[in-house]
Amino acid sequence: MSWLRPSRTVIDPRGTTWEIYVTRSRLGSWQSLDTGLDPHSTHGQLDDAWWVLVPILVLFEIVLGLLKLIALVPLGLVSAARHRDLRVEAIVEYPARQVYAWDVERAAIERVLDEISAGLARGAIARPADARFLGEIE
Repeated sequence: MSWLRPSRTVIDPRGTTWEIYVTRSRLGSWQSLDTGLDPHSTHGQLDDAWWVLVPILVLFEIVLGLLKLIALVPLGLVSAARHRDLRVEAIVEYPARQVYAWDVERAAIERVLDEISAGLARGAIARPADARFLGEIE
């Protein structure tokens, strides 16, 4: 398992390069805080009130966002340490981003990586018996 580098790199028959990563973490996707302000609905009414909106932006997007990050990262790390499974993600960035994922037990990781790499090299998405295929992830 490598850190910040792909565990394997595979080129499929179309010449697309797939990077295969193995991770323990399951940090959810980032969701912005909703301020309730719609910049398109003002129709010029708030043009002079920018001095009020800038502090609101700083408060909601930066300060509360950082507090949320500080609270959620330790919880995500504890959750990742508690799980015994690893996640394998096969990612291609060009011509369009695609991500496929599998959950794998630690004992079977090398076999699963070999099967996924071989499948991608053939141009197919492998479904190893020792892994649970999660499908395409956005």
